[in-house]
Amino acid sequence: MLKNIILIAAFVFASFSLQSEPLTISTIEGSPVSDICSIILTGIYEKAGLEISIVPMPAVRATSESAAGKIDGETHRVLAYGDNHEDLRIVPFSYYSIDTNLFTQRNNPAAGKNMSELSSYKFAILKGVRQSQELTKGFTQVQEFEDSETLIRFLMLRRADFAILSRLHGMEILEKLSADEIVVLEPPIDETKLYHYLHRKHEDLVPLLKRTMEEMAESGELAQLIRRAEAEVTGTGW
Repeated sequence: MLKNIILIAAFVFASFSLQSEPLTISTIEGSPVSDICSIILTGIYEKAGLEISIVPMPAVRATSESAAGKIDGETHRVLAYGDNHEDLRIVPFSYYSIDTNLFTQRNNPAAGKNMSELSSYKFAILKGVRQSQELTKGFTQVQEFEDSETLIRFLMLRRADFAILSRLHGMEILEKLSADEIVVLEPPIDETKLYHYLHRKHEDLVPLLKRTMEEMAESGELAQLIRRAEAEVTGTGW
């Protein structure tokens, strides 16, 4: 009898210890958006009384390890991400979003046109970014680039009329290259909402995290956290 009680106590203690350990969450390395989301999500977890450890890794590896349960989740993915990964559970509240904008030369006379009116102009986009490909579908002059710096340099040389990048990342590149002759056009041409995903073994945390995000949004705390994270990562407060 005593032996059984000891075994049960040991099991309960082990379970409690395991749950009290920080969750390991991946984020996509080398991205300012990832850095911002990491800061925001850490704040959300702290508000919920939970701890996380965030590990940067390549996007493909993050997918394989989170889907396999080797890590506990991912900081940010799009809404449709879970459709192809049945072992992941979405926290159904978008806590951050990426604005996608047009970038162009400061004196471009076509800057005031809508996207529907720009199909004959020269566009520069990042290779493999499905969103940019969709936005320029049917356009006659679209060139793809492997990296953002090369894309912006191409625009600076006036070999393209417009470039498509996330506002945050594009502004970072403009500052890095001192590209004063390039401007970002407002309003954004698209918005991508981002969501937190957890492996199914932690799906019991989904309601708590969703409620925490909602409460922080309603109180204004989430907006303050986002502004602080953006300012910390970009160093500018864009």
